[in-house]
Amino acid sequence: MWILSDQEAMIILAFLIGILIIVGLFFMFESKIHKMFQNVMWNRFEKRTGIDRPKDWDQPLAPTITSPVIDRK
Repeated sequence: MWILSDQEAMIILAFLIGILIIVGLFFMFESKIHKMFQNVMWNRFEKRTGIDRPKDWDQPLAPTITSPVIDRK
């Protein structure tokens, strides 16, 4: 059985913590990255076609459910 030395264990631990931090930062800023990517794609589309983007281009296509709607008659 192979036993890690303290230095090897610390290197592996630092590597895993680094990956965890990178993944955490990605999920923290994913929506902003997505919005920037959408904006770039709309800019390219507008330049190529001359068609303006809709005013609500950054809104979801379908309404999102934030709370249940009770239909009272």
